[in-house]
Amino acid sequence: MSYVLSAVREEVEKNHQSWLQQGRQEGEHRKALLIARNLLKKNVPLSVIKSATGLSEQELALEDA
Repeated sequence: MSYVLSAVREEVEKNHQSWLQQGRQEGEHRKALLIARNLLKKNVPLSVIKSATGLSEQELALEDA
């Protein structure tokens, strides 16, 4: 049992920073989508929204749907 616990602990330590970074990126993406949604509601030009949020046209099209 302690071997399994040790292996799990090693895996967590090895991947901890990667998981944190991935979580940050997902949070930033959600914020960008929220900003884009608000700008779309205000009829801000698509080019402005793309440059302000860094989202692609495909992501914006999905957000607008």
